Amino acid sequence: MHPYDDPDTIAGQGTVAMEILRQQPGQLDAIFVPVGGGGLIAGIAAYVKYLRPEIKVIGVEPDDSNCLQAAMAAGERVVLSQVGLFADGVAVAQIGHHTFEVCRHYVDEVITVSTDEICAAIKDIY
Repeated sequence: MHPYDDPDTIAGQGTVAMEILRQQPGQLDAIFVPVGGGGLIAGIAAYVKYLRPEIKVIGVEPDDSNCLQAAMAAGERVVLSQVGLFADGVAVAQIGHHTFEVCRHYVDEVITVSTDEICAAIKDIY
């Protein structure tokens, strides 16, 4: 089983959205989701858009590993020539085939963050 580009993996990741909606049953404007290979955002987006299509699903990628953003702009999967090293858990050169098909239909937007912004967020948490 592929770690992110498999329909069963995507469905399993969708349970995160179920938990989000259970914990926040009222108004929710947007859900921001980190993106690597796309399994998490594909699962969340499919579940959320089925039940609450008014909620925006926004992907967040490092600006040096933005494979989903590049694919969405191109209208097809692309291969990044290199990926950043700092956020290694989301450093993927090409979004998955299954995940891209889901994302292009259900993800509203993809934004990027710099390494400095990632570092600042980590410092805020700890």
